[in-house]
Amino acid sequence: MVYGLGSNYWGSLGLGHNLYVNEIQVIDRLCHKNITQFFNGYDFVLALTRHNVLYGWGYNDCGQLGMAHKSSDHLYAEPVPFDPKFIGNKSINQISCGYYHIMILTSDGCVYGWGDNMFGQLGCGPDSDIQNRETFRVNFNPNHEIKSIYCSEYSSFAITSNGQVFSCGRNDWCNLGHNSSDNIWEPQLIGYMTVVSDVSQYKRLYEDLQSLGSGAFGEIFVVKHKYEGREYAVKKIIFEDNQNLLECYEEMIKLIKVRSEYCVQYMRQWNDEKVYYIQMELCSHSLHNILQHKPQVFGRQPGEPMNSMEFYISCHIFKEILECVQYLHELNPQIIHKDLKPDNILVAKNVRNGRYLKVADFGLALLHSRSSGSHTTGVGTLQYMAPEVRLQTKYTPKADIYSLAVIAHKLFNLNNLT
Repeated sequence: MVYGLGSNYWGSLGLGHNLYVNEIQVIDRLCHKNITQFFNGYDFVLALTRHNVLYGWGYNDCGQLGMAHKSSDHLYAEPVPFDPKFIGNKSINQISCGYYHIMILTSDGCVYGWGDNMFGQLGCGPDSDIQNRETFRVNFNPNHEIKSIYCSEYSSFAITSNGQVFSCGRNDWCNLGHNSSDNIWEPQLIGYMTVVSDVSQYKRLYEDLQSLGSGAFGEIFVVKHKYEGREYAVKKIIFEDNQNLLECYEEMIKLIKVRSEYCVQYMRQWNDEKVYYIQMELCSHSLHNILQHKPQVFGRQPGEPMNSMEFYISCHIFKEILECVQYLHELNPQIIHKDLKPDNILVAKNVRNGRYLKVADFGLALLHSRSSGSHTTGVGTLQYMAPEVRLQTKYTPKADIYSLAVIAHKLFNLNNLT
């Protein structure tokens, strides 16, 4: 639930009007959107959800909401979603607001801005036609990896991975760190500030609780978001090749859009230095745990056949697994998992619609094959891997069917059939 009260002159409470509110009110238009953070400008508000959807509302006379005017009064009293195509459909890592402008840092290190550019605070030069409410990508030298951004009233700052600081915008009082009082229209390096440190986004936002395990492709941690209080799973993968990293970003953008009760939800991605992070929904257990404890739960000794109750439960488990894989295969474009195994079939922490199981790591085989020290032949677990995947030949969805057959062999204890 989302609540608000106070001055609402610019419609900044998102209630659909701009009347003063002196008692706490539920803001219906913002409820159940899984909002994680709010960002306030002078006369507008932005909100970012768990699914990386950005909403804006309030005044829009300078295009500070990132959209064209809908009417002459420039007022948006209800939340409106920002179109992610203007930032290349990328995940958002950081947002900062000035009085009437916004800067966004995306997961691949690009900086975008929109809104008022009267003093050069968007860093896009004095000749940019900002009146058409376009979103501008701020052009930094490709040798500079931007790690953090910050906006003040009429100026903007960016910190690189090696501690250098750039600034642009209003500079009447030499407040941008340059030996001049002229406005700075494009990001300029503050020459004497070369050792500014910035805490990594991961350490700033998350607290490690425990490791869920590691393998050839990285390590998964249970983490707690320091501001939300929620727990997530975060996978860390080390990359040495920037080109491979960019390709994986593009791949993950597609996977983050998959929203289903059949799949573990990918929420966002980002990188710090050479470490690539994937934030995911946290699940409670895996099919691997179920297979370990199922005989004891049903009182079955080694070599004994299943009783009818265990067989019935096993059938229901396998039915849910089949439905998960069918969902992936029916997507457009189709997703072939390529690494189905008990460790990648998880039990949901919050059960919905009577479904317990979800597939994880779907679509990550491509990403894994590009990570440091890994090869396509090492993607997946050999015991469950179809021969065509293992041999790096052309494969189809039937590769997943092979893996399902091996899982069924384990689930129904077929080794003991005579």
